[in-house]
Amino acid sequence: MKKVIGVVSAALVVLALHAPAQALDMRFGASANYGISNDFGVGPRLEVDLTEYVPGLRIAADVHRFFDSRVYSDIDGLSVVSSSWDTGLHVTYDFATVPILQGATLYGGLGIIYAERTYDHWLKNTGGSISDSELRARYDKLETLQGKYESGTGVGVALSLGSTFNTGWTVLPFVEGRYTIGVIDEFMLAAGIMFTTGPAIK
Repeated sequence: MKKVIGVVSAALVVLALHAPAQALDMRFGASANYGISNDFGVGPRLEVDLTEYVPGLRIAADVHRFFDSRVYSDIDGLSVVSSSWDTGLHVTYDFATVPILQGATLYGGLGIIYAERTYDHWLKNTGGSISDSELRARYDKLETLQGKYESGTGVGVALSLGSTFNTGWTVLPFVEGRYTIGVIDEFMLAAGIMFTTGPAIK
């Protein structure tokens, strides 16, 4: 699945670059992201505009790389650090404008996600001498944490709701909320900018 998403994403780039400008426009940019369990991350985003065929319809590909975050620590020197990334393909549809916010357009999306999360488990020396029974207890606790926080990869479904903000230029800010179901149940907020290869957005 990871290879399939990569191949389709590459095909989107090629399609956008070789399609007639008046028929197909491309948006590309990046976002800063915050996941409830993943902490902060960044990543690129690419959109191919299919409005010529279905008004408001787009296909988007994105990648998110989340920074390492400590998900567990205690006074015994035990800690668990999480790192993760995901890549996905989405179909989005512009369905409403926001009269209060001039130039804002709401969109919804449905996509498929390939995600990988890695957990590193640490047992550090906290100083001083400890008994064999205390050391055994720490290793037992470490094994419990290894069972609770297991690394893994897989595929999930992403539901998204967001808004773009028309600036009248080729720069298009956006915000998005996304919930992923499956490999990693996660709610993520993203904010970023995209640039369009077509004319300025009116």
